[in-house]
Amino acid sequence: MLVPGCLQVGRTEAAEFVVAGDTRMSSVHFQLECDHQACRLRDLASTNGTFLNGVLISESTLKNDDAIVAGATSFKVSIEQKASVTVPQKIAPAISPSTLPDRVPEQSSVPISKPRPGEARKDIRSTQRSPGRLVASDSAGAVLEIATGMDAGRKIMLRSGQTVTVGRTEQADVVVRDPQISAKHFMLKNSRSGWQVLDLNSSAGTYLNGNHVTMQRLSSGDRIAAGSTEFTVNVGLSAVGGGESPSDLECPFRKGLYDEDKMVRREALYAAAWTRQPWLLDCLRKEAAKPSLDNFDLLYMLAVLARPSDQATVLTLGGLETLGAKRFEILAAYGHPLVIPTLLKGMAGKEMRSAIAAAAAFTKITGVEIESDVRVTLPPQDGIEPDEFEQEFLDEGFLPDCTKAQTWWQEHQSQFSACIRIATGLDVSSKPSDAVLSQLNLQSRYEACLRGKYDGSWKGKVTDGSLRRCL
Repeated sequence: MLVPGCLQVGRTEAAEFVVAGDTRMSSVHFQLECDHQACRLRDLASTNGTFLNGVLISESTLKNDDAIVAGATSFKVSIEQKASVTVPQKIAPAISPSTLPDRVPEQSSVPISKPRPGEARKDIRSTQRSPGRLVASDSAGAVLEIATGMDAGRKIMLRSGQTVTVGRTEQADVVVRDPQISAKHFMLKNSRSGWQVLDLNSSAGTYLNGNHVTMQRLSSGDRIAAGSTEFTVNVGLSAVGGGESPSDLECPFRKGLYDEDKMVRREALYAAAWTRQPWLLDCLRKEAAKPSLDNFDLLYMLAVLARPSDQATVLTLGGLETLGAKRFEILAAYGHPLVIPTLLKGMAGKEMRSAIAAAAAFTKITGVEIESDVRVTLPPQDGIEPDEFEQEFLDEGFLPDCTKAQTWWQEHQSQFSACIRIATGLDVSSKPSDAVLSQLNLQSRYEACLRGKYDGSWKGKVTDGSLRRCL
């Protein structure tokens, strides 16, 4: 049965499904991702690797009866697609046996759709729908809208299973500009029983439809009051408005990627990556087939999240002159050693803006400053000849020292031959450690954390001190 969500498997409680008896399995070893088209297996930079049908993989699509080996444990994949199905209330794939044996079994036959022990089940009947199609429940998602105050009109999209705090300071997930709201005032939490609001011992209290509450289940149209600010809540199908199909709910933020407002598109993109939406990479790959400056943010995100199979696509994007100097930002975000020859060629080109952009990408990847003493005034990007007044406000920059860049790379190229990604001269191919993050510039640090968040290998929060300054 294909249900949207992710499940991480590993040896410790950092994973969602724990195989405690396998010492050869990594803390968080691999991840299962399901949407309504397929289920995928992804290795999470494990020590001993993940094997599918005897082949070492980094990522692969699963088929029925596939055999997964992680550490000393084997799993058998069972995928069911039915028109009338029974699934756990928490919409996520699970591979939990009823109990863990004292020793690691030789093979565990585990259906992907099986719920965890004791987890409530809910019947979702869809005899008129296509196989695998789900009808959203009230716990599928929610939208919290700020109705009054300085932030009136702001909407926060919430996904199934999410917990968010609302308050006045950056200690909260959602910050509201209201001096009467506590630092962390109330919490919205999604569980098997639906969405709930919980007061967090706030000074002024939390009110639901005019009544003081400490904890209460939410319904669409409910109004929450905290301090001098009111919020409205919509859950389930009503969260995105009448007439939306269930597929819109099953792919949170996707509609926002095509909003008319560029800022909405960007926020939806980062939210989809941060919440590990399994449909995102396929969406980005489709956008890469029609590259333009209009969808540059999507191309950039593909470079940040790219898998080894995306290498040819990213390298092609980095060579498209139709993207102008922006193409080098894509290569810088990808950070593979194979992009360096393209950057060196770009630095030696006659177009000054592109040469400077290629040099900036080289520095971002290697950490080596290669500016020359030659200061230049850059022509307008629109190609229109500036008048005397406009000339005073043209961009300026320093051309790169191409010889220095080429010499440095020839001397150091071999030490990066085994790297998949480089930032500031450091290998960031795997899970970012605190020591590595502290040495990266802010943009590279955020990219590494976002990639780790999407992979499931980084457990930090956007409010972490080292990351907050990147936003």
